[in-house]
Amino acid sequence: LWTPTPSTVLSHGSYLKDESNGFSAQPRWARMTVHVDGGNVLDNPQASLQRVFQALDLMVTTEGYEEVCAEATEWMLNENGTKTCRIDSMVNFFNYSTSIYQDHVQAGADLRQLISNRFFPDGTPVIDKLIMGKAQRSNGADQLLESAQILITLISLPEADGVKDYEEKMLERLLDLREEWENEPGNSYRLGVFTERSFDDELMRAIVRDIPLVPMIFVVMSMFTGLVFFRKNWLHSHFLLGCGAVCSVFLSIMVGYGMMFIIGVPFTSMTQIVPFVMFGIGLDDAFIIWGAFQRKDRSIPILDRVHDTMEEVGVSIFVTTLTSVVAFALGSMSALPVVYWLCYYAAPTIAIDFLYQTTFFVALIVLDEQRVEAKKRDCFTCLTAPPCDDDEEEEKGPHKSYADRFMVWYSDFLLKPVVKVMVLAVFFCMFAGLGYSASLLKQKFSYTDVLPTDSYVADFWGKFEDYTGETAISPFVVFRDVDQSDPLVRDQMMEYVNGLVAMEEISLPPEFFWVRDFERFSSSNQSVAALFASLPEAVSSNYTAFATSTTTIAQAMTQITFEQQLDLFMAIPVYQRLYHTSIVRDDSGKILASRTRVRMTEVNTHSVTDQVDALEHQRLVTEAQAINANVEPSDWRFFTFIKLYYIWQFYTEAPYELVLTTILGVGAVSFISLLFIPHWSSIFFVAPIISILYVDLLGFLQLCGVSVNAVSYLSLVMAIGLLVDFLLHILLRFFESKETTRDAKVKDVLQTMGASILLGGLSTFLGVLPLMFSKSDIFATIFYAFLGLVILGMSHGLVFLPVVLSLFGPNVVLEL
Repeated sequence: LWTPTPSTVLSHGSYLKDESNGFSAQPRWARMTVHVDGGNVLDNPQASLQRVFQALDLMVTTEGYEEVCAEATEWMLNENGTKTCRIDSMVNFFNYSTSIYQDHVQAGADLRQLISNRFFPDGTPVIDKLIMGKAQRSNGADQLLESAQILITLISLPEADGVKDYEEKMLERLLDLREEWENEPGNSYRLGVFTERSFDDELMRAIVRDIPLVPMIFVVMSMFTGLVFFRKNWLHSHFLLGCGAVCSVFLSIMVGYGMMFIIGVPFTSMTQIVPFVMFGIGLDDAFIIWGAFQRKDRSIPILDRVHDTMEEVGVSIFVTTLTSVVAFALGSMSALPVVYWLCYYAAPTIAIDFLYQTTFFVALIVLDEQRVEAKKRDCFTCLTAPPCDDDEEEEKGPHKSYADRFMVWYSDFLLKPVVKVMVLAVFFCMFAGLGYSASLLKQKFSYTDVLPTDSYVADFWGKFEDYTGETAISPFVVFRDVDQSDPLVRDQMMEYVNGLVAMEEISLPPEFFWVRDFERFSSSNQSVAALFASLPEAVSSNYTAFATSTTTIAQAMTQITFEQQLDLFMAIPVYQRLYHTSIVRDDSGKILASRTRVRMTEVNTHSVTDQVDALEHQRLVTEAQAINANVEPSDWRFFTFIKLYYIWQFYTEAPYELVLTTILGVGAVSFISLLFIPHWSSIFFVAPIISILYVDLLGFLQLCGVSVNAVSYLSLVMAIGLLVDFLLHILLRFFESKETTRDAKVKDVLQTMGASILLGGLSTFLGVLPLMFSKSDIFATIFYAFLGLVILGMSHGLVFLPVVLSLFGPNVVLEL
């Protein structure tokens, strides 16, 4: 969704997802943690292990577990010898069995001594960091575990039919247990849980929770627009017409979305922003059309008044619609799917809204005026309106609303010389201040920002990072399309891994790497006979020729082929468990591809800079490998990959994309203004002021605590097309004004177009006001962006630009 297309990251991700590469599908890790809010969870090993088993038993007894684990690619044998999903946990010391654990407890076993062993009973090495957080061992020879802040359990679930249903049921049970522990008097133990579906579930919960905001916005906009059109006089009130204006926006949204659904454009969590934007900006044209219609002489026939109205404002609303459509059309050229999919929805919907406003809404105006001529009530059109004292005054001429009357006073006040000086000074200082604020803007994003504030996922990862002191970033290191039987190639594989480990983001070599263990095994001085004596009978029976051999393993390995060497290596149960999913072989035993994993423990997941640097550093190490020379990055023989690279690639590309979108947007709206305002000076008002507005908006977002992230990026993509509307209506009206002086032109602009722009700005603000009540930071960011857009757009359009035009505007009259 957030990754630029095409990109190397996408190519590598597609390779690993493609089952034809031979790798088993990446498991769906289910994680469970037990902690005591930062205390020593091993202070009482028996109580802590009891809690771990309590949660684990819920996981493995949930309906569907056995069916799902029957298809496990990373598996183990349970106490009954049955294949099941692999579990990595401290419970491995007890063969994952509660009954075996209870037997040890009843026998008075020293549990601390038992769990301090460096090897599990099956011979697999114990990696403290995989099953505990911040573990501390004694300095004695026994290396007893003294403390840990968290116990970690991982279950490797396969991508099997029914696995998502199982996860859903299992999550429900564990979250109930989590709540039970929290409410248990005197209990300090806390449970954390996370599965592959958790993030999507919580994101959907945030979306579903915010769905009621959509009808809320419809109600709010209907009430606002109805009040704007309302009069105390039953005959001359136009409340129903105002509701019709809102309905025209609603219909345009339905048509726009319907078209995209038919075409097959994906609907994402970000495209649900469009209705809020449309209700905010879609009514602007309605206010401008209605304001111009209201200014016409009522003695003129209705159709002639409509003709004169559209002649007056038609070009203005067409140009502002065109700039918005073009801005979103340019956004659709982005390399980011989330951006161009949103723009695919927004651009046609804005164009369709223009059609509805100039046809459907104009038709409603005609019908409403016919109602007035027929003396029918507003809203209750079947009833005749009673006569009122102000009927005669309403019939005399254009009605001036409170906003119109305010604009008359305001235009006189604004054009006083001292006020002009103050306006220029204030806006200069504001630009300087917000420009400085914009310079402090940084990239920052945490995926938990898009989750509900009470999400268990955010709590899980917050506690995990706090109590382990590390992140769970473990990219695959992949080797493909090379002859891995060649010792020189294996040397290069080791060099590549060592180069990655030398990065500042990686502090330790991989815990398990088949090449390293294979080389150690191949050079072992252990006798072959002793090796096979230690193997299970089912395995050793395949190698009877070595049963009495006196040669060492190192000597024996020189007498057989590499494929036979690898067979021997993988015959050892520990290595089989560790590497059976890491090595892909064909029918002849030749290695087609292999992989290991490294842990990026030194990457701050809340720092975009750290994540971008990590992606770039691993790319430089990968690119420097001789085996990748003269090979396209998408086809690199050695590379690393983890799903987090998708968003990291976005962070890398976002600044370039933002600058490019800004330049194209400013250039496009400036060209459109020059095209439709046939005076060379127009571009010198549009381009500088829209650039100032953009910088001011960046500074405003920084003051609101918003960083450049995936969501604010979308807001900024939308900003140019929306900000320019506040300017073009003023400029177009200024150039077509029949007045002969600059001040008179500005007064004419404010007294005719000013009220409609003011109402349009308020409607844009009200359109996104419900987002303030969202529980997700996604919509909070959108709200701040549109709050800044409205405040800055209205202030520059109704204050700064009129003053500039009164001082420097060309004193010409253009026929548009």
